[in-house]
Amino acid sequence: PEAKTSYLGVGTSYKDDFWQVVNFLFVHDKALTNSTFNRTVLANPFDSQELLNTQKEAQSTYNAAKQDDERAQADKSKAETSVKEATAHLTGVTAQRDAIKAIEVKTPAAQTQLDQAQATLKADEVENKAAQEAVAQLNADVKAKQAALAQAKAELTQQQTELDELKGSLSTEQNKLATKKADLAKAQALV
Repeated sequence: PEAKTSYLGVGTSYKDDFWQVVNFLFVHDKALTNSTFNRTVLANPFDSQELLNTQKEAQSTYNAAKQDDERAQADKSKAETSVKEATAHLTGVTAQRDAIKAIEVKTPAAQTQLDQAQATLKADEVENKAAQEAVAQLNADVKAKQAALAQAKAELTQQQTELDELKGSLSTEQNKLATKKADLAKAQALV
């Protein structure tokens, strides 16, 4: 069977500010031809679509911040490993240099070896300093991304709370509507 569109109209009137007359009108589409009956559909004040869209955006922001944080943590771990390796190498080269310095320079070959060890030591010190600066920068990036992640979590929690409140309000209004429909059906049965 073909779907039918039905309308529910409510009319009220007062007389002398003492009493009220309420008229309910329930009609199908066919009965409204050549009629001035207003068929405008009222907007639902409990529509949660906008809140759901905002929640999706907050979830997306949270996910992006979390991924950035995970990448920063991985970069930080790599940099810390590089620093440890450079420090270990620096310690070894420093020990070599100290051992060479302890030996009295007797031949030009020993002097050449000492010069090479000192040059290697200087290069390793520069590399170690650069690695430590990279770790410091990554630590700052991780802290900033963790703050962004915490902010995104807070917004997501707030949006979820608002959505839950709207769902509760919607449920209450739906129950009221069901009660009104039942009352209307009873009234129609009496007519």
